[in-house]
Amino acid sequence: MNAISAVIPAKNEEKTIAKVISAVRSKADEIIVVDGYSSDWTREIAEQEGARVVLQTKKMFPGKGNAMKTGLDVAKGDIVVFVDADMESIQPDWITLLLQPIIRGEADICKAEYKRGPTDAPVTKLVAKPLLKALYPNLNVHMPLEGEIAARKSTFEKLEFREDWGIDVGLVISAHKQGFRIKNVFLGEKIHKPSYIEDIAELTPMAENIIKAILDSKNWEMIQEIKEQVLKEISTKTSSRELAPGLTMLDVQK
Repeated sequence: MNAISAVIPAKNEEKTIAKVISAVRSKADEIIVVDGYSSDWTREIAEQEGARVVLQTKKMFPGKGNAMKTGLDVAKGDIVVFVDADMESIQPDWITLLLQPIIRGEADICKAEYKRGPTDAPVTKLVAKPLLKALYPNLNVHMPLEGEIAARKSTFEKLEFREDWGIDVGLVISAHKQGFRIKNVFLGEKIHKPSYIEDIAELTPMAENIIKAILDSKNWEMIQEIKEQVLKEISTKTSSRELAPGLTMLDVQK
């Protein structure tokens, strides 16, 4: 059985939410819009379009990761596809392309990639990709910050869900470290209104979230490696019967 749940995190997206819901309607068995306490008509429009609307479990901003986890928890489908709410160019075929490799068993996780302009996605180009290349050179994800991602619900439940804008890169790092098969799926040209159109500095909080997500994952990994090495050395020493003269077992354990 391959029941499909489409989860759409949204906050103040009254201009595009209807178009996004319309695009996924024929491809999903249920559509869940997780609202981040919008101050516009996002919730009302989503309900009119037939989506199930729920609120994030926490009233926080940025809270995209919290919204995605909220949606995952209430989703009933075997396969979950996350879709951003601000896209103007979304097509129904995009959902099909993301879902097919999962249904066919060709991949565990499908991550969208798009044709982007020279000035698009600056946080991806200047922050996320260089950091990932340096710290995770074998992680082959072309656009780690895109919000369109699909996997079986049971797979998502094994991944780490950060609560802020670090969610997208955090998911692919978590999947990579657990050995899941990640497939890049090209969907075409993505058009949405950039929040940084007048001042790229508006992206600073997002960049900070992304940097923290990547460094946190690597720091945890390094701490675990050091811990395992220390325990291994202690085990080797304490199991050895050839102690130096005058050295007690208590001294070795210290």
